[in-house]
Amino acid sequence: MCTYLAKRGATYYFRRPVPEELQPYAQNRREWMISLRCKDRETAKRKIPEHTIATDALIAEARGALQRDSDRSQATLTNTAADAQVKPLAASPGQAEQADYEAAEAKAAADRWEARAPERSTLRHRLATRRSNELHLSEQAMRDILRERDARYAALVAERQSEGQANLARDAARRTEPVPLLVIFDAYAKEQGLKPTTTYEWRRNINALVDFLGHDDATRIGVDDLDRWREKLLGEITKRGSLRSPTTVKDKYFAALRATLNWAVEKRKLTDNVAKLIVIRVPKKVKLRERDFTSLEANAILAASLVPSKSAISDHLALARRWVPWLCAYTGARVNEITQLRGEDIAQIDGFWTMRVTPEAGTQKTNEARIVPLHAHLIEQGFLAVAEAAGASPIFYDPRLVRTPGLANRHPKKVGERLAKWVRDDVGITDIAIMPNHAWRHTFKTLAIEAEIPERVADAIQGHKPRSVGQTYGSVSLKAQAAAVAKLPRHAIPGWP
Repeated sequence: MCTYLAKRGATYYFRRPVPEELQPYAQNRREWMISLRCKDRETAKRKIPEHTIATDALIAEARGALQRDSDRSQATLTNTAADAQVKPLAASPGQAEQADYEAAEAKAAADRWEARAPERSTLRHRLATRRSNELHLSEQAMRDILRERDARYAALVAERQSEGQANLARDAARRTEPVPLLVIFDAYAKEQGLKPTTTYEWRRNINALVDFLGHDDATRIGVDDLDRWREKLLGEITKRGSLRSPTTVKDKYFAALRATLNWAVEKRKLTDNVAKLIVIRVPKKVKLRERDFTSLEANAILAASLVPSKSAISDHLALARRWVPWLCAYTGARVNEITQLRGEDIAQIDGFWTMRVTPEAGTQKTNEARIVPLHAHLIEQGFLAVAEAAGASPIFYDPRLVRTPGLANRHPKKVGERLAKWVRDDVGITDIAIMPNHAWRHTFKTLAIEAEIPERVADAIQGHKPRSVGQTYGSVSLKAQAAAVAKLPRHAIPGWP
C-alpha cells in the first residue's frame, strides 16, 4: 500500500488529511487532494514524494503559527494571574486598607482583560488570515518549483532525443561501411579465448557462409540469406552418407554465426543480429536403447583390441586400438582426453599410478586438469611401459605431423574418429543408437553404480561438473578415487589375463 495515494475513477490523486488543530492555519481545509494526472499506478507512486515534501513544509508552517499564538495567549494569562495574586510582603499598620486596595486593583485588571476579549478574537482572526495567505503563497511557490522541474525534464528529454537521432545518424553512416565477417570472427575468438580446435571449426563454418553468399560483408547479410543457407545445410549429404543433422546445423554452424554477430553488436559494429531470427527445429530422437554398451559389445571391442591389425597401419594407431578402449573402459574419460595423452602424463602420486588429464596436452572440454587413478588391470597388462617409452611425446599420434604446434591440433580427434570407424567396420558394433567412443563414459557410470561408488566420486573421476553449490565444497581426494576405481570389476576376456 502506498501512503497518500488515492484513486478517483481511472485517475490517481495525492490525498493527505490536515490535522484538525492546524486547519484554521491552512485555509480551513481538511485535506489536500491533488491530481497526479496519470492513470498508471507505478507512475503515480513515483510522483507522491514531491507532494509529500511540499505538504510537509505547509504543515510545519501551520504548526509554527499555532505554537506562536499559543505562546502569546499563555504569556497574557500568566501576567494577569500574577497581578491578581500579589500579596503584601510584610505586615504594616495600614495592612487592611492596603489589602482592600490591591483586591480592587486585581478586580479592575480582570475586568479590563474581559473587556478586551473581542479585540483578542479579532487579532486571532487577522493572524489566521495572514497565515492562510502565507500558506497559499507557499503552495504557489511549490507549483512554480514543479513547473520549473517539468521544464527541465522536457529540456532533458529533448536533449536525449537529439542525442538519439545523432546516434542513429552515426549508425546509418556506419552501416554503409563494410564489416568483414571473418575479421570480426577472428577478433571475437581472440577476445573470448576460444580453444584452438573450436576456433578452427567455427571459422571453417563461417567461411562456408562466406562461400555461400559470395561476399564477406556482415552488414549485407539478411534473414532471407540465412534462411536459404539453413535449407542448404540441412539438405546436404555428409561424408557419412546421411543428411546433415539439424543439431549440427544449430549447434555448430549457426552457433558460431550468432556468437560472432552478437560480439559485433556489442562492439557497435552492427546494429542487430539477424541470425537470432533463424529458427532450427531439432526433432526429439526416439530412444530405442540405453546409451551404454552391453557386456557383449564392450567385451567384443576389448577383445578386438588385443588382436593385431591385419592391414598396414601406423604404430601410433596400432597403440591407440590396443589401449584407448581399455583406458576409456576403466577411467570413463572422454576419448579425446585419452588420445592426446603424453607419456609424462602417466605418473605415480602418493603411491598410486595415475593418469593426468590436462589442457596442456590439448583440447579439454572443462579446461580443468584432473588426476585419475589407473585400474590395476591396466598396469598388469603393461601400460606403464608404453607410457615410459613415449616420454614427453604423445602416445597415440605422431607429433611431427602437427603443422602448427599448439594451434588447432586435430590429430587427437582424428585418432578418435578412426577408432570409431574401426568399431563400426571391423568390430561390427553397427547400432546407430550407440556412439562407438562416447558410450564408454555411460558404461563406466553404469558399472560405478553397480559397484556402489558414490556419485560425486564417479563424477570427479570422469570430470563431470558439480550438480550443486554444495558439491563444490571440499574435494574428492586421490585416495578416495583410487578406492573407487579398485571396486570396478575387471573386464574379463577369454584367453587373456
